[in-house]
Amino acid sequence: MARDARLVQTAVLDNADSEEPVECPTQPQELLLFRSDHLERTFWCGTWLGGCGGELTTRLCEDKVCHFAHKADPEGLDSPCRRKSSRTAGTGSADHLYIKAALTELMASQNTPGTTLIPQDPSGRIRLGAQVTAEPGGCLPLHFILDETALPALDQSTAGMVFGENVEPPPRILHEHGFVHRVRCVSDGAHRRTQIGTQGPDGSTDWRDLTADHVRLTEHGLSTEASAEIHRLRTHTVPIGSRPPRPPAAQDVPARPAPPVTEPPPEPDRGELARALRAALAENAGVTQLQRHFDRMEHVVHSGATLEETELLRQAHAELMRLRRGVGASAASAPPAPAPRKREAAKLSPLLSRPLARPRAVRPAKPSTLPVPGKEAGLSPHVLNAAAVAVRGALKKTAREQRTTSWTKLKEQLGSALPSMTADDRTKVLILVDQASASANQPLLSVLMAAGSPALARSYRQVALGLGLTLPDDDEALADIIEADTEHAHRYWKDR
Repeated sequence: MARDARLVQTAVLDNADSEEPVECPTQPQELLLFRSDHLERTFWCGTWLGGCGGELTTRLCEDKVCHFAHKADPEGLDSPCRRKSSRTAGTGSADHLYIKAALTELMASQNTPGTTLIPQDPSGRIRLGAQVTAEPGGCLPLHFILDETALPALDQSTAGMVFGENVEPPPRILHEHGFVHRVRCVSDGAHRRTQIGTQGPDGSTDWRDLTADHVRLTEHGLSTEASAEIHRLRTHTVPIGSRPPRPPAAQDVPARPAPPVTEPPPEPDRGELARALRAALAENAGVTQLQRHFDRMEHVVHSGATLEETELLRQAHAELMRLRRGVGASAASAPPAPAPRKREAAKLSPLLSRPLARPRAVRPAKPSTLPVPGKEAGLSPHVLNAAAVAVRGALKKTAREQRTTSWTKLKEQLGSALPSMTADDRTKVLILVDQASASANQPLLSVLMAAGSPALARSYRQVALGLGLTLPDDDEALADIIEADTEHAHRYWKDR
């Protein structure tokens, strides 16, 4: 049937008009647990997903990802479902419903009355997956732009707009406000958590869950710790070209034009900055204040630091990570901490995160004990190598476009160049893809698969092992590394 032309990964619960989304686990063992948790529930190809309204069932698969499938209706007419692509049926196709629910919960948690809705386009049709609007009482209306089709016109106000992770906002927003708010959803079991990111002028994005602990509703829109700090810096900085009022000239002194300023501003006092950073550590300053002192100190020593300055920066770096995690003793009294999570190190300091990169694994005495692509039964080495060349090219393109991907998307993109594979074959191909990256000390491209499809996180471990690298066994720590490595890959390939 036409309904099964694409794998359906999202559904709604209980009836076709429900706004309660759910995501099908991709692994067989996870699907079995999912079924036991939803024994009394039914799954539907919901109208709020752009679906046909038919009832769905789950399909447990070994040769491909598990998914939802339409139930056969022998008495009904065959009305082909409109959800025929990964965009309308794949992971993420219900994100507008998750965002709408998260906004409703945020307003309730802050005792703010208001409404949330999925707006219609000029023709009156619901633009499913393109935009979500919230109108909290006493606050600026919020417009979540999830697709390029909902981007504002050139003359339209951008106040209160929040952009999807892969939607390019109008450049004037960053110029006017100094930041851009973004939104994304991340998988969390059979559901997805909504996160707000604050993208600064340097292109980095600080992500926080869309909860009252991290995001506030104000008369000017959403406020996060990162956006509040950027606003503080902008409002306390004298704009270029502004001058204080000139004092009255003496009557007996003829007015002369002021000489042009050609000398650069004096270099900040390194000793004073170091004393301020030590004082912030001693006084147990909050994360925002400590981060500000840390950034100033790191900026002036970027080209070369003394041993004393390096040790001070490392202490501040460790304390910032402790504050962000909310656990542990202070940096001054705590014993040497284990290596920090890569995501936190990358956010706090590129200078300090380089020595804290993912450690190399201890290589076995016999290299033959490492996985050798193509040695076991499966596709021939020739076929695997050809597929790896095609996949590497596609992943480079994905990285340059600042996206993530999955095997399903790659298959659509590469067609016959990507043959049907077992899970073992796919791991071998990704090892071949990243052999060149590892030898050239480049970010691994296979992380774009792990980030685009959480079920592939295990494969990322196997790829790293095949390259002689090590990754943590803890799933949460692995998720941190995948996020940091994805950001690294995006930065590395952006202009290449």
